[in-house]
Order: sequence, then structure tokens, then C-alpha cells
Amino acid sequence: MRTWRKTLGMVAGGLVGLGGCIASAAAQYPSAGGMPPGMGMPPGAGMPMQPSAGMPPYMGMPPGMGMPGAGMPQGMQLPQAGGMEMPQGGGMGPGAFCPTPGGPPADFPNNAQPSQEPASPFSLKEEGMPNAFSELCDPRALRPLRFQISLGYSMMWFRPSNFPPLVTTGSQAAPIPGALGQPNTQILAGGQRDPGLSSAFKTTLTYWLIDPESLCVQGTFFIMEQRSLPMSYNSDPNGFPVLARPFFDPTIGNQNSDPRSIPGVLSGSAADTVTTRLMGGDLNLKWHSAAYSEGAHFAFLLGMRWLQLDERYLSNDTTQNIPAGGFVTTISDNFSTYNRFFGGQIGAEYQYKAGRFTFDFAGKLAVGPNYENLKISGQTSNTEVATGITTTDFSRGLFAQASNSGNYHTIRIAVLPELTARMNFDITEHLRFHVGYTFLLINNTVRPGEQIDRVINIQPLGIGQGLLPLSPGPAVFRQTTFSANVIDLGLEFCF
Repeated sequence: MRTWRKTLGMVAGGLVGLGGCIASAAAQYPSAGGMPPGMGMPPGAGMPMQPSAGMPPYMGMPPGMGMPGAGMPQGMQLPQAGGMEMPQGGGMGPGAFCPTPGGPPADFPNNAQPSQEPASPFSLKEEGMPNAFSELCDPRALRPLRFQISLGYSMMWFRPSNFPPLVTTGSQAAPIPGALGQPNTQILAGGQRDPGLSSAFKTTLTYWLIDPESLCVQGTFFIMEQRSLPMSYNSDPNGFPVLARPFFDPTIGNQNSDPRSIPGVLSGSAADTVTTRLMGGDLNLKWHSAAYSEGAHFAFLLGMRWLQLDERYLSNDTTQNIPAGGFVTTISDNFSTYNRFFGGQIGAEYQYKAGRFTFDFAGKLAVGPNYENLKISGQTSNTEVATGITTTDFSRGLFAQASNSGNYHTIRIAVLPELTARMNFDITEHLRFHVGYTFLLINNTVRPGEQIDRVINIQPLGIGQGLLPLSPGPAVFRQTTFSANVIDLGLEFCF
């Protein structure tokens, strides 16, 4: 009894499992062509068969699981004991493995595309393109940049111009008070006039011509604030201390001085100002060896360079007799220099990118003409205190005499190298901060201090051609080197 119940339970369980399999097959392959659903084969892929002599029922399927006789397709017969006949025409009917009627069977298995599904729920489908979750994904690689603008503030120290001794003091008892070489003479002003730290504004525009970032047009412009360095020395009403402008007098062949104050004789002041203005820029075609990516790459540039350096030395002195009365005299000199450099430029840059940081080291070299302009003028005015009548001579001051006053021009070939080191930090995809150092130099320039000639034959007011020798002579454009050290701070916007 127990054996029968056990056998019956096993049969019932098998039937339930078989029913589940048939239901699943029916859902996967719906019925078509008069074939009962759920037979486990795609529509048109099976061949209904009938038992035949020499062949087990339903090709060896267990009893009850065979295919019901639905008839054979035309041209098909059940195989006999000796084999199976093929359809007329030598081919099989269309099915899963025979794509065209009468044609050769397809390869098995089918040449399907490999699965694109992820190996696990936590892995991403690889489609060959980087995405936000790729390990080495840079936003700029997905969307190349077209336009970049950098705005920065610069702190600049530049080499000052050299001046001869401009103001001295000394002893009233000296044969020529304030003249160089006299006992107790001291130089109050002269040598280098350094204005110290200067501020500048700098901007760089970059437009990419080819994507990814390989070829661009890049332009840079900077302008320094106009720096003025004043200097002034004044005596008291009694003319103390001694103030004088020293020079070399060719008429006596010795050092001399033009007094501004002498105790008990003259009271006065000696004042001057040195002004400097610098600006420049370049325009380059720049090629990069690699697009914006991790690691190192090089860049090369070819373009044009422009630099403008304007400086001026201006003096304004006064002197008056003691006691008050007589004449009040004002004397001024003006030495202005202008440099306009235009040249062709080549350069190279090494760049290394590590995550958000990028380090740049660049060198540029420009060669071209420097158009130099020198303007010298002077003025001396005498005002009679009693009448207020003023007489002015516009041909001379002290260092500017009729013999050297005028407007002069020349052209010199100059070389302008520039070296830069910079660190960049990408704050966001579109915003970058940078800090860097730049050294700039131009070898042939005119500056006002070097154009002042101390060999002077002071001409009396109202003299036509003047007294011989006419000194100083015409301008000779003494050349000097200008250099600047620059620290840059800025932000770069990327579009």
C-alpha cells in the first residue's frame, strides 16, 4: 500500500513539473501553422512525425509526450527503416536553420552579436565611448573646447633707468658749492630711480581651429599702470642747505654746478619726476602635439610680437634772490623716450597634466625693428617780482640746451626673449585658476636717463646761436637693456 502511494505521488509530481515546462514553452513560442502551442520549438522549426516501422514512436520520446499527428508537409515522408527521404529539390523547408526555401541550411549556432548586457548589476555596459563613470574621463574629451578667455592681475618689477648725478648738496665755503669733487659735496639724487612694484592687467584669448584641441589662434595683451616716481628737495627761506645741479663745464674743463639755493644768497627747490608706461601683446598660431589629456605634451607657436615702452624725465626747479625781490627763475628739462618694437616670434611649450593640475613651461623669442623716438626740450623763465613781467626762453633749460633740443628718430634691430613658468588648477570644467612667473627682456632700447649729457655750456638768455662750444651736441641714442620680472594671478574661462 505504501509503495503504491509513493509511486502515485512521484507520478503526480512529474506531471505537475511537465505542465510547468509546457506552459513556459507555450509563452515563449506561441502556436502557429496548426501546431499545438508549447511544444518547445519555434514556429516552423519542428517536423510533426508519425510512428513508423523501424522508428520508435515520436523519435524516442516517452509515451504521452510525443507530438500529435498533424500530418506531414507536402513532399515529406516519414523515414523508413532504411533512412529518411529529403524533400524534392534537395533542400529542407524553411525553418530556424534554413533562412530561404530550397537554400542551404544556415550555420549553427547563428552568428549573433555578443551580448551587451553587464556581467553583474554593479558593472556598466561598455559601448566604446567614455562616459561620466569611466576611469579616465575628461569632460573636455567628450566636448572639445572652442573658446577660452583668461583675465589676470600682474605684479611687475622692471629694471630702472640710470641717471647721472642730478642734485647735490655741499658746503657754502667750497669754491663751487655742490660741484662734484668739491669738499663735502654729496649726491642727493641720481643713479637708478626704482619705482618698485607696479601693477598690470593681462588678458589672453584662445580660439581652437581643430577639434580635439590641436591647433588654435592665441592672442595676449597686457598693460602696466603708468608709474611716476617724483623727487623734490627744498631749502628754507634763508637758503639752507645748499642745493645744486652738477654738470661738466667744457669752457673751464672742470666740474661745475648750477645753484638752486645758497644760504643768504638764494632760496629754491629742485624737483623732478620719472614716468614709465609699458604695454604689449602677441598673436600666434599654436599647434599642440596631443589633445587635452593626462601626461606630457609639447606645443609650438609662430606669430608676431609688439612691445611699447614710454618714459619721461621732467624737472621743474625754482630759485629766488635773498632778501625777497629781484627775480624768480624757473628752469625745466624734458627728456622723453618712446620705443615701438614689432617682430616675428617663434616659441615652444612643455605641458604636463596631472588630474586637475597642469604645469606649463614656455619660451618665446622675437626679433624685429625697434622704432626709437627721443624728444628733448627745455624752458627757462625769469619773472621780475616788482613788475610781474616774465621773460621766457623756450630753447633751453639746464641739461636741455638749444644745441641738443629737438625730436629725433632712429631704428635698431632688437631681440626680445620671454620665459614663463605657470601652474594651473581646474576649479570646474569651465573655470581655471593660474599662477605663474614671467621674465621679459629687450636688448636695444632708449631710456631718458642715458640720454642726459652732463657736458653743458650754459647759454645766456637771448643769445642767438650761442657761445662756443655748443654743448651738449645732438642726440646719439645711447642704447640700454630693459627687463621685467612678472608674477601673474588669473582666472581662465573655457567655453
